[in-house]
This record gives sequence, C-alpha cells and structure tokens, in this order.
Amino acid sequence: MTNPRVKKVVLAVAALVVLGGGAAAAVLARGGREVTTTSAEAYRLYEKGLEDERRLYHKDALAEYAKALELDPHFTMATLRLAGIISGHDRERAKSLVQCAARNHGPLNDREQLALAIFQAEVLSRDMKASAELIRDYVRRFPDDPEGYYRLAGVLMREGKGDETLATYERLLALDPNQAVAYNFLGYHFIGRRDFVKGEDYLKRYRFLAPDQANPYDSLGELYANTGRYDEAEENLKKALEVKPDFIPAIGHLGTLEVGRGNPDAAVAWFRRAEEMSESWKDKHSFVGALGSALLDAGRPDEALGELERAAASAPALSPKEELVFRHQVARSRVVILALAGRAAEAQAELERLPALPADLDPKEKASYDRGLLAPRAALAGARGDGEEAVKLLRAYLAEEKARESGEFGYYPGTSRLRVRLADALVALGRPDEAREELRPVLAVNPRFAPALATIARMEGRGPDAKGSAGR
Repeated sequence: MTNPRVKKVVLAVAALVVLGGGAAAAVLARGGREVTTTSAEAYRLYEKGLEDERRLYHKDALAEYAKALELDPHFTMATLRLAGIISGHDRERAKSLVQCAARNHGPLNDREQLALAIFQAEVLSRDMKASAELIRDYVRRFPDDPEGYYRLAGVLMREGKGDETLATYERLLALDPNQAVAYNFLGYHFIGRRDFVKGEDYLKRYRFLAPDQANPYDSLGELYANTGRYDEAEENLKKALEVKPDFIPAIGHLGTLEVGRGNPDAAVAWFRRAEEMSESWKDKHSFVGALGSALLDAGRPDEALGELERAAASAPALSPKEELVFRHQVARSRVVILALAGRAAEAQAELERLPALPADLDPKEKASYDRGLLAPRAALAGARGDGEEAVKLLRAYLAEEKARESGEFGYYPGTSRLRVRLADALVALGRPDEAREELRPVLAVNPRFAPALATIARMEGRGPDAKGSAGR
C-alpha cells in the first residue's frame, strides 16, 4: 500500500535513478551481508524497512525505503525492496523502478547482482520459472542468508510442494531460531492442511517471540475467528490494534469475526474502517466487497451499492490497465449485490455492461477473473428463480476453488459463504439432505458459523424464510 507522498517519492526516485552516476560505498549489514550505498543514514532506514517488512508493516517499510532513496537515489537494494512491496498492486510502477535499478547502478556485490536478477525475472518478465532457479542458486551460493530461505519457501509454496516448504522453514529456523515470522508461515502451512492444533502451536510460538508486534496477535485472531473461537479471536485482534492501531488486517478480521457471530451491523463498521484506511486499489476493492456483503446481510442493499460507488470515486490514481481491471471488479460486485437483493433485471443489465478485461492481462489472472464470474452468474440465476442453474454454477465455482488449493492455500474460509448460498439454493429446490452435505465442511471447521446455523434453522422451521433463498 502507498500513500500519496510515497507515490510522489517513488516517481521522483525513478527520475533520479535514470540520471545515473553517483559514487558508491559498501556498508556491512547484519548477518555479514553487504549492502551498497553512499549514505549511512540511508542504510539505517533500509534496515528499518527490512524489519518493518518482516512485521508486515508495509506502509512503514515503503516510507523508509523511499526516504533511503531520497538520500541515495542509486541505492539498488532499497529500490528493489520498494518495488517488491508495490508490485502486487502497482506493477507498472514496480517495473519502472526495477528497470531503473538495472540500468543505473554503481558497483554491486555478487549478492546484490543476483537479487537484481531475481527481481528482473519476477517483476519485468514475470518468468517465475527463471526466478525459481535464480532463488535456488541464491540459496546454494549464500546458505547462511535467511532471505534466500524465505524466498525459496515462497517458490515451493507456489509449486505445491508442501513438505519441501516445511523443510525449508525448518532449515531457516535451524539457521536462526529467532526468525519469529517463520513461525507465522509454519502456522499457516499447517492451517492450510487443516491441522489447526499444530497451526495454533506455531502461531503461539510466533506471539511468544514477537509480543511487541501486531501480526502474531492478528494471525491467532484470524485462526480463532475462522474456527468459531470468537472470544479468543476478539481478544487477540484487539490486542493487535493496541500494538499498532493502523494494522489493517486486524481491522478486517474483526469484520470477519462479526460475520461469523451473525452481527452484520458490527461487521459493516469494521469493514468500512478497513476500506477507508486502505490505499491500494486491490485492498480497497476487497474490503468494499466484504462491506457490501455485510450490508446485504443487514438488509441494506442500497447502501451496499452506494459504498461501491464511493470506493470507485475515491480509488487512487490508476494506470489505464489497472482502471479497466478495477472497473470490471466494481461492475461484477454490482451484479452480485443487485442479484442478491432480488433485482434481477438490473443485475442482468449490469452483467451485459461488464467492462472487458485488458487484452494483455496475464493468462493466470484472466483465468482467475473468469472463474470469479461464476459467483455473480449464480446469484443472477437465483434472482431469476432458476435454482438449478444457481446450484450448477456455485458447484462449478467451488470445484474450481478446490482444484487450485494446495499446500499453504488448502484452506479457504472465504468459500464458506458461498457454500451457505449453495445450501440455501438447494433448500429452495426441496433438497435439504444435499444442503446439509454442503454445510458439513463449513461446520466441521467452524461449528458456530452463524450464516450456516441460520440456514439449518430455516430448514428445521426455526427461523424466518423456512424455505431458504437461492439469492442469499
């Protein structure tokens, strides 16, 4: 995420680096790693940025790298770290920074040269296969550098090699048992395998080693929220905000907690706060989607549509390509909201006006967006009263989600709401046994998930709308 000031700094840095030149000096970093810079203060800021990255304080890290680059515009490693943070939501600016770093740098040591090559592969060419080989080479050449193992674990995770991912994190901890954030990754690794006991154990170790950081409390809070341990979730998430009041993940997870409890109005407040604080367009859209869903649960569809419009109007400056993607996402969200509110004709019109995605969009990203269209189409089918089509589309979407799950990503609590919607559609078709089967995996993870319990209550004639609804 970036704020307007940081964005200006990034652009200024890119312009300065293009000019080239500048004497360079090697400064000894922690762990015996050399970092090339002309400024001791720039180096200090860089080290602080690395620490904040590990804490997941990305906004702080961005500001520190940007300040380091103001002092030394040719500071290659600071340029690359900054590019790495923003690449997820502003790839064009990240590409510009990496290109400048590649063209205009002073003498670099072997470690820096290899790091530059890795960023070139990942950000410029998006050649993840080449990047993976370079990262493996990095680990071979610098076996005592924790950075290599962090990167290698990410490669193995992408490749679906769960056991090798685990071994890599264990090697990292053998190298340095105080690498607290490694316990976070290990925790999520086992959560992804649905071993919640072991996952919780690693996250508790993380909290023990880093009690002054927000993320350990947030990670435990997220686990507890998604498994129905709501009081423990609230305690940890609010502790995260005591440590760092602007830690947006914890704010969003408090919204998730209230959804699980069945308190949509409370969820609305948390999601609105998270969306307003978000500065990247991807984060903003994610939270406004969650906010819209919570407003629907609260019976406030017009407000949900209004929030979409407000978020779109307040979105940060985007490239033409990003603008197309963002408009596509906003329109898709409008289809869902209108359909779930029972406004089928408006939802259909919105679907027909859906902006085309950029022609040069990465094939994997395009496949993801195409897959994502199954959910709004299912909502529209439900609004039209075509329950069979709604069931078919929702099952197709959930099958696609299951097919792409692997390793760290084997557990998606976000699909719980779609399973509840599928169960509602089945109830409306008079197929309660199938509905119960769809709810079984949801309740196996979180036996207190309020939306699922509400569907069961309706099936048993203990709640409103006992026939269920394909649209919700």
